[in-house]
Amino acid sequence: WCMRQNILFVHIFYDPNQNIDSFKTSDFLTEDTENSYPLQQNIRNTKNIFDSCKKLYKGMEIECKGPIGERVNWINCSYEKQSFQISLKIQELIINGVTASEIGIINFNPLINYDSILDEFNKKGKYYKMNDLLSPDDNYISYDTVANFQGLEFPYIFIINFPDEIDHKIIPELYTALTRASNRLTVISNIKSNYKIKQILIS
Repeated sequence: WCMRQNILFVHIFYDPNQNIDSFKTSDFLTEDTENSYPLQQNIRNTKNIFDSCKKLYKGMEIECKGPIGERVNWINCSYEKQSFQISLKIQELIINGVTASEIGIINFNPLINYDSILDEFNKKGKYYKMNDLLSPDDNYISYDTVANFQGLEFPYIFIINFPDEIDHKIIPELYTALTRASNRLTVISNIKSNYKIKQILIS
């Protein structure tokens, strides 16, 4: 919002595709209102990330203006191996000059204990902090649920810990999670879950 000549201007940015709690959109938040300005260009994501989730999007036609980027990285592993895999991939990024604060970990299930990820870092002699979104400390890796990542973006996003039952009911959460990555997206889950997610993305 901003003040100009004692008049309050409020700018609201919204995407109904990210309505993960199935709340009804307010009546004045529609694409048909006189004072709405549809944003028809995507400059947040690379084309590969954009293309991976465009089937989930419902609404006006959107053009991606980002670079091609890398393909989405799908890692198949058991639940028990997720912490090892994510620590390994993050360490590779940091070795190549990425700071911890550029990395976000989206957890689909709020019940997971992230201590196991930190333990894997400690085994490698690396000590990072987690669970602090948008920290100014470069040593922090942002870790939270899909809901708390809404409206945010990070160059590098990892998505982990999907529920056992994956169907079209999770599309808003899936769309929200996938579109948080501006540069590289990595999905870590078991073979069955990754297969189901891919089927949803192409259906």
